[in-house]
Amino acid sequence: MRNWLNKSAAKRMIAAMVILTLIFGAYASRVNFSYNFERFFPADNEDFELYQKYKEGSFFSDSRTIVGVELPNGIFDSETLHNLKLATDSLKKTPWANQVMALPDLKYYIETPIGVMGFPYIDGKKPENFKSDSSRIANTESIYRVFVGKNYKSTLVSVFTDFYLSKSATDSLYHSINNVFTHYGFTEIHLGGRLINQSIILDNLKREMGVFVSISFLLVIITLTLVFKSFWGVITPLTIVVGTAVWNVGFMTIFGKEIDVLSSLIPSILFIVGISDVIHIYTKYIDGLRTGLEKDEAIYRAYKQVGMATFITSITTSIGFLSLLFSGIAPIREFGIYMALGVMTAFVLSFTLFPAAIILLPKPKIVLTKKKANAWDKYMTKLFEWVMGHKQLIGITSLVLFVLSILGSSQLKINNYLTEELPQGNKIRDSFEFISDNFSGMRTIDLFATVKDSNKTVLDYDIAKEIDLIDQYLKTEYKVGAIISPAALIKQTNQTHLGGKPSNYRFPSKDDFGDLKTNLKIARQNKFVKSFILSKGKTGRISGNLDDFGGYINIQKNKELLKFAKKNCPNISVKILGMSHFIDTNNVRVSKSLLISLGLAFVLISILMAFLYKSTRIIFIAIIPNVLPLLLIGLIMYLVGIDIKVSTALIFTIAYGIAVDDTIHFLGNLKIELRKGFDMKDAIGNTFRTTGKSIILTTLILFSGFISHAMSDFTSSMVMGILVSSCLVFAVIIDLTLLPILLLWLPKSKPKTNESD
Repeated sequence: MRNWLNKSAAKRMIAAMVILTLIFGAYASRVNFSYNFERFFPADNEDFELYQKYKEGSFFSDSRTIVGVELPNGIFDSETLHNLKLATDSLKKTPWANQVMALPDLKYYIETPIGVMGFPYIDGKKPENFKSDSSRIANTESIYRVFVGKNYKSTLVSVFTDFYLSKSATDSLYHSINNVFTHYGFTEIHLGGRLINQSIILDNLKREMGVFVSISFLLVIITLTLVFKSFWGVITPLTIVVGTAVWNVGFMTIFGKEIDVLSSLIPSILFIVGISDVIHIYTKYIDGLRTGLEKDEAIYRAYKQVGMATFITSITTSIGFLSLLFSGIAPIREFGIYMALGVMTAFVLSFTLFPAAIILLPKPKIVLTKKKANAWDKYMTKLFEWVMGHKQLIGITSLVLFVLSILGSSQLKINNYLTEELPQGNKIRDSFEFISDNFSGMRTIDLFATVKDSNKTVLDYDIAKEIDLIDQYLKTEYKVGAIISPAALIKQTNQTHLGGKPSNYRFPSKDDFGDLKTNLKIARQNKFVKSFILSKGKTGRISGNLDDFGGYINIQKNKELLKFAKKNCPNISVKILGMSHFIDTNNVRVSKSLLISLGLAFVLISILMAFLYKSTRIIFIAIIPNVLPLLLIGLIMYLVGIDIKVSTALIFTIAYGIAVDDTIHFLGNLKIELRKGFDMKDAIGNTFRTTGKSIILTTLILFSGFISHAMSDFTSSMVMGILVSSCLVFAVIIDLTLLPILLLWLPKSKPKTNESD
């Protein structure tokens, strides 16, 4: 480095970096946002592949948009019913709506001598029949709390679309629904469903990406200003991290990577993490200037003192993120790759652009202020003396916290709720809660029953009877309201055959079943019926809605359901599919893989540190101060009721990759002090006073960056901001208290002649 520390070379370096940044910036400006949320599910999952096959060309629960409409005058109002009919008819004409199912179009059927006749469940032209209509609706499970709210003050409209719609098409559908219902006087509507939810989340994601990069940027500026009190002391580090973010997004665009829910975090995290290297270097540079060194010598000395440690921290942080490659989920693997790439980009820019800028810039005014430096030395010396004087207290406290953290962390369970990522007042959450409160819930369950005997179909009596057992189990154990299934179709047909009374909605006897075959044959031609009688009648779909009682309980219930089906339904094989199920199982799978990735990162980083510092004891010494903060995070999660899921499991990997950097910088400087001939205690003390200051400053800046995410509308981002920030604070406290005590266990080093490093 010393060979090119001159103004001419510095200018060429800056020119080259500017050109590269402009090129990457041009690519970064073309970045697209991903609308494909299904990439978060494993591609090699057989059940998911089967689900993909079944949903094509079918009215799937995951392909509908649900509209909950509030009715101030209630459903039994002629004007309300008239306007609702006009609204739903108009909605059928809008683009993207393949079919609309709403109360005005629904009929119950009665078999008469002249054929099957249909009658509306409620007829606005005949208000004299509202009382009898009310009784019929209340006793019809396919209508009450499915299309009519429990208090008769709301109704539900289902809009079926293609399973895949573009972002623009979904937005068009969203605005069409709002405009139609508003036009006909329905001002309070609640939209839900996979497509609408994804669209709203993506819009919020775009907004937050810009907001939190800006907030992080502002907080880091404030912190740098308070720390260095220098214009160039603020601008120079910011240039590095901004360049890192631009380069990284440019890389993503070049390699065809789109911004998704997870990768949207990359720019803001890189912005925060990338500044750490610069702070360590800049702090050493300032210290060198204060001793009277010229700029080129001071910057050279700074890189010589912390360059290797900075390189190692970049490697270890990259290892932490690259451990995510073992996840079976493509977006998580990509997150790990581009975060690791960004970390190394920050290192490259810190070793090229930063020293070049230093050479061309004037000396910062803070150099002239030695009082502040002396104050730092004074405070750090007092803190070190306190640590050395309270080794027993620190050791016992650390042990107690370690035990409590293990006990708390061991109680954490993997769990998820469908809307827990969203705050109160969010459109999606409000709609979810409204529909769940007034209807049969927003969480779906989809089961597929396949006939084992090739000569039979799901509409054969004995097969349908077993499917009915599954239906009843869902109603009893899951509290599912209305169920769509082959067995439900037979019950509906039986009701029609027996005069249409709700009490006749039941499974027929085997003797009576023969009378229904003709009607069932006709019913199978219906497009909607084809959505739950699949594979030429060999597979039946059983679908319903239920309350969201959490993924953990849901998985346990599903296991019991499959046991029940295996024991009581010998003629069919049952699989549980559907988006809700995949969200639950995927959360468990990915969370476990992330925790395994964290363990792998532990091992790899420990091996690297043992190799670099030529000591196996260093593994134990270095790991404890970095495991304890993670365990404390686990304890906090347990105490406040935060479960393990993909978003929180990812926090541990991010936090560990960052927190271990402080330990490495401490060990790196300790090695330098030992080479100077100091004994272990004095070497630790010298490191404490110098590197300890840099550790505090970097933690302060990292904290100010991550804590901004605590204001996020997304619970996952908010929790990440709070927990990662807390982990960094725990890490710096432990590195400055427990780590020096543990380092006293290292073998005594033989004194060497004083070296100038």
